[in-house]
Amino acid sequence: MGTRRSDDILHANAKPRAADGALPRGLEDSLAGLEALPPTPTLPRKGGGRKDEGGEGERTRRAEALGSATDIWAAYREGAFRPSSRPFLGYLMLLEDSERSRSPVKVIEPHFRVFPEFRNASYRNRYAILIEKLLRDRLYDGACFLLSHSAAAVDGNYIEPHPELTFAKFVTPLIARVSAICSPRE
Repeated sequence: MGTRRSDDILHANAKPRAADGALPRGLEDSLAGLEALPPTPTLPRKGGGRKDEGGEGERTRRAEALGSATDIWAAYREGAFRPSSRPFLGYLMLLEDSERSRSPVKVIEPHFRVFPEFRNASYRNRYAILIEKLLRDRLYDGACFLLSHSAAAVDGNYIEPHPELTFAKFVTPLIARVSAICSPRE
């Protein structure tokens, strides 16, 4: 938790190197051949597009997070990525840190009671709950939740509001997975 800079992500995302600065044997060639699945979310557009009426954006992000993971795992189960090992599936969300994202969301209960953790919860808290549940349900192997003020686009500052959803906890298993895939087979 705390404020970080986007430069920290760039350094954390650097290729693993030995003490002398060289890449481990075979890793450079292996990393060059890796391909990643493109991200699928639709991002809200600032200054254009439809306004978020009554949490429509939140519902869309939830549906995309669940649907993307479910579709990828179904494709993997059916052999769509053969030959391949189990993919690493990660989720990163960057939310604008604003008064609106910090304010409690109105709860409407026409058909059933809302779970207590969602009462008086802001969008910021709701997204943290969602992403934590996605991890605990093992739909994603790693996840990260970042907040940033719109003015931070210039300096790259961001906040990690949830101790389990930091960038370091997201990228560490990803690097381990890449290292495992790229290590020479004996």
